Order: sequence, then C-alpha cells, then structure tokens
Amino acid sequence: MLAGLVLAAVSSFIYLHHSDALSIQAERDILKKNCDLFAGAPAGAVVVERDGVVLVTVAECALVFGRKSSGTPPKTIQFDAPIPPGASYENPASIPQPPPGFVPDNFRDQQDALLREGTRIKNLRIHDLSNASVAAVIGLYGFAGGFGIWIFYRLVCFAVKG
Repeated sequence: MLAGLVLAAVSSFIYLHHSDALSIQAERDILKKNCDLFAGAPAGAVVVERDGVVLVTVAECALVFGRKSSGTPPKTIQFDAPIPPGASYENPASIPQPPPGFVPDNFRDQQDALLREGTRIKNLRIHDLSNASVAAVIGLYGFAGGFGIWIFYRLVCFAVKG
C-alpha cells in the first residue's frame, strides 16, 4: 500500500517536472528562432515582421537572451528632420512629425506587448510546490490501488488455502 503511494507520488512528480521543463524550453526555443531572424535582417532593423505582424523586437531579444543573440546590436530608427526655429516641447505641434508609414501607428503598443511577453518567457519557472501537491493527490490514488491489490492478494490466498 505504501509502496503504491510512494511510487505513484514520485513518478507523477518526475513526470510533471519534466513536462514543465519541456514547455518552458519550447517557448524559449520559439522566441530564440524568431530572434535569430535578426541575423538575416537588414542593418538597423528594429523589428521582424511576417505578414504585417510583428514577431519580435530587438528589445525583446536583448531582454531575454542578452544583446549577443540578436546578431547585431540594437539600433533605433531615427527621424532626422531639421528642427525649425521656435519649436519647443511646450508646443508639440511645432515639432516635425515623421512621415506617415515611417513607423506603424500601433508600433509602441506592439512593442510593449512583446516586451511583456518576453518578460513572461524570461521569468518562466518550474513550480515544484504545485507539482508536489498534485503528486501527493496522485499518491493517494496509488495508495488506493495498493490497497486494492492487497485485498485481491488476501482473497486469492483465502480461496487457495481455504
């Protein structure tokens, strides 16, 4: 009975730990694959897009993997327009704006969402306490199974010996 409890609890804990590790590794591999696309991106690229959807930014790759994994050091898009005399931050309309299409309208929202996703992937951990509690519950099933095997054994012994 106790052997069933221990065997079920330990084996389920090992299984849960391994499956958590595999899922974390799979998410990091997907992000790493997208970050490796920067090696083939044109110089100065800040984002990698596919079909108009931003897959990854340089900032996200630098956050999760460090600067070395993005192929080239991160660069920013600069809009070099002459600042007219009398322009000030108190009057935002006087500051020249980038031409339409220079940066997508929702670029900052997309970048913030990707950075949140990168932070989530970077902080993924295996939760041993939750795995242990689930393993303890599964161990109770192992105890019940061991008890059932013991009852069957006793019935067979009784039937054979009389």
